[in-house]
Amino acid sequence: MTDDHTTAIPAVDSKTTRRDQRLAEHTIAPPTTLGLILKQVGPGLIIAANIVGSGELIMTTKTGAQAGIALLWLIMIGCVIKVFVQLELGRFTISHGETTLTSLNRIPGPRLAGVNWIVLVWSFMMLTTVGQLGGIVGGVGQALSLTIPITGDYQRMIQIPSEKDIAAFAKFQQDGLPAEMGVEKAVREAKRMERIGQELEALGPETRDELLQMAAEDKLFDERGVSRVTPTTRDDKIWVTIIGLLTSGLLYVGRYRLIERFSVVLVVSFTFITLGNVVSLQTTEQYAISGQDLLKGLAFGLPDGDASGALVTALATLGIIGVGATELVSYPYWCLEKGYARNVGPRDDSDAWLQRAVGWFRVMKFDAFASMIIYTIATA
Repeated sequence: MTDDHTTAIPAVDSKTTRRDQRLAEHTIAPPTTLGLILKQVGPGLIIAANIVGSGELIMTTKTGAQAGIALLWLIMIGCVIKVFVQLELGRFTISHGETTLTSLNRIPGPRLAGVNWIVLVWSFMMLTTVGQLGGIVGGVGQALSLTIPITGDYQRMIQIPSEKDIAAFAKFQQDGLPAEMGVEKAVREAKRMERIGQELEALGPETRDELLQMAAEDKLFDERGVSRVTPTTRDDKIWVTIIGLLTSGLLYVGRYRLIERFSVVLVVSFTFITLGNVVSLQTTEQYAISGQDLLKGLAFGLPDGDASGALVTALATLGIIGVGATELVSYPYWCLEKGYARNVGPRDDSDAWLQRAVGWFRVMKFDAFASMIIYTIATA
């Protein structure tokens, strides 16, 4: 077989590869038409539903707030480049019929209690992400507290500017903007100060003057570091509990088809919501993006003025967005659940097996790139 595609199929090492437990009677010929391929799309949509979360909604917006649109190119690159590693891991799983961690555990190197060092590092990473997952659930709880309030206390709380904003506005009133600040950043900062001023005015003259006086005297926090400005809220905690219970129930059921369909609903929803938000913003004078702005964002340039803070945020965002380490390892598992590897059948390196493998590789590639387009649009 001399097809160029076959050269990309990982070779079998008889010393390290476990016995292929896939059954020949489970093999299915790969789809060849676009309609049939679309019916086999699924793992990538689950990954897309998993990806577009806190990193995209929080870190990318923070990067935009600090750097403007100048680093749009970096965000897009971050979404695109990782998909190629995703494809290689999926390719190995389809050709060998085994999970990612099983494969990684056979890599030569130091071991502890029979576990390869790469798997140990990955396990440590997963433990550290427990706190990150708590932050993600907390962000969802805050979003739901704004859109579907229970007592309304969180909605009232966000009407009060943050301690950082109050202190910045007090300093702005006293000293104005720094002379060394770049033009673009100065414009953004002036708009920010205008917004904070409006928020303070909405609280009433007495509350406004009291908060600014506290900022001037550095009394926004008490001696224990607890805010004297931000009240304790319950709505976000109630929603966090509800979301946690619903997620636990979904994971307990654990049916692939249920998770896939749920992910499709999420992907379709946030894609259209994102596009709708872009269209809505284009109707405003303050937030509309012109063609010139878009070209600037794709020009591989840096923000005006001191861009160190924006670059640090952007690099952190680069590590979060797109297919991260967790998604890279989990994607082959979803491919196994979908049946890509099972449909190829046990590896015998015959022409028929090679044709099936190349065909299902093509399906997986379509799945991965389709999800990449979706989360890149939603992120950018």
